[in-house]
Amino acid sequence: GKTITQVVAGSPADKAGVVSGSRLTKVGDVTIKASANLATVNRALEPGQQVTIEWTTPNGTHKTATVTLGNSPVN
Repeated sequence: GKTITQVVAGSPADKAGVVSGSRLTKVGDVTIKASANLATVNRALEPGQQVTIEWTTPNGTHKTATVTLGNSPVN
């Protein structure tokens, strides 16, 4: 999984309950093993698309949610 270092307030991840320190383990049908494959998955997704995500919270609880993707913030 990929450790989440920051969750943007009001974002789909925030609304789903993802918090900093969580480990993203799956996006759609793809298991997340490293930052590189997460980037590949992200490029294949479009704003407005619904996708199921799976993550493990910092205290070890496994969670799943379906989110509607928004636009990525510009860095």
